[in-house]
Amino acid sequence: MLGYSDVPITIPQTARSFYGCIEAKYVTKYLEDYIDSHIYNGSSLRSRIHYGQNVENIEKRNDTWVTTTRHPQQGPREFRGSKLVVATGLTSVPYMPAFLQEQRSFKGLICHHKQFGEISRTLLSSADCKNVAVFGAGKSATDMVYESVKKGKKVSWIIRKDGEGPAFFFTAPGRGSAFWCTGPLGLALHDDFWDTLAQNVHIYRNDIRSMKANSIMLDDRSEIAADVLLCGTGWSAQYPFFSKQQASSLGLPHPPEDDPPDESRLWNALLKLAEQRVLSDFPILQHPPPHNAPEGPTTTLRMYNCIAPLNDPSVVFLGRAHLSNSFRTSEAQAIWATAYFDGNVKMPPVAQARRGIAYMNALSRKRYPSHGAAGDYLFFELVWYTDRLMEEVGLKSHRKGWWADWVEPCLAADFKDVKKEYLEKYSS
Repeated sequence: MLGYSDVPITIPQTARSFYGCIEAKYVTKYLEDYIDSHIYNGSSLRSRIHYGQNVENIEKRNDTWVTTTRHPQQGPREFRGSKLVVATGLTSVPYMPAFLQEQRSFKGLICHHKQFGEISRTLLSSADCKNVAVFGAGKSATDMVYESVKKGKKVSWIIRKDGEGPAFFFTAPGRGSAFWCTGPLGLALHDDFWDTLAQNVHIYRNDIRSMKANSIMLDDRSEIAADVLLCGTGWSAQYPFFSKQQASSLGLPHPPEDDPPDESRLWNALLKLAEQRVLSDFPILQHPPPHNAPEGPTTTLRMYNCIAPLNDPSVVFLGRAHLSNSFRTSEAQAIWATAYFDGNVKMPPVAQARRGIAYMNALSRKRYPSHGAAGDYLFFELVWYTDRLMEEVGLKSHRKGWWADWVEPCLAADFKDVKKEYLEKYSS
């Protein structure tokens, strides 16, 4: 499941593995080696990366995209180009509940799971940190719960009342079903996973009411001692460097009231027709299980293939769609985006493109009632989605042979030699 098609990932024979699942450090090393080994016109990928740059603003001026950044030591800087690729994905902006950002009473550390790697090596290794509270119910929260127990801490796990509840965990061999994805998903990656949680963790299905200097007050009047609050609260799929007007114009999800009335009526009509088509194509989706309604209504993602805005061929968004294998998805999207910028993929006429977008939005909403409201959640549609991208470029998606293509997993490795095939097809 790991690695890009041109360079297979190599795992040391001595590496710890749990049913084929490896430690993240080996994926990190693979990516580090990848950007060093890929050299174009004498410059490696690493040398082209400007580290430590916080993007503050992006705007288009006279057909030129201007990206304004700020470095902590070097100050502001502008990058200009005729094309823009926004590849920040969905895990760049941590989501923290407003009440946690505003509280001032708690004297311990409050941190998002984005910082957990550092926290695990420092604070959790200190004898001064005895009581750990974890807030959240997904895979990241569970990882922090497990690691904190293993560090010898007293762990309290807080799951809010109106949340989706604890994540659904597949066993590492892959047994289990989560067709509707009505809650968080994850893999149980340790033999002692369940016993560790059951025997050592106090779980609260409550909401946080307030905080004191060294404790957390819940809505049932429980008081939890805490030296640190670890938040597995997910990510905010935002692009803070775009203005509200830009977000709406580019087709990013935005508050419905930001739409002009005609635009709102058009997309509502398209989505209604698309939902009818989806339910006709897949009758099973007519009867979803009980589920939580998505929070914070917005419009859907109005981009062709979840990549290209309808009104500007000079910009693409990569990593926006939720799919189950990031390596295969990112490689297929990169191939499609390259062909799109090269002029080798043409977007259909606007009316047809809108219908295609509405169908993908409707499939996301009906297939994943808890997570698909934005129209970009296609977790189990990896094969369909990447097949579609490759077909539009005019390249083969299934390349292992008829039998292997039927029975083996679809991986990024399947795209081996696709660069050569692309150049041969379009080099003239």
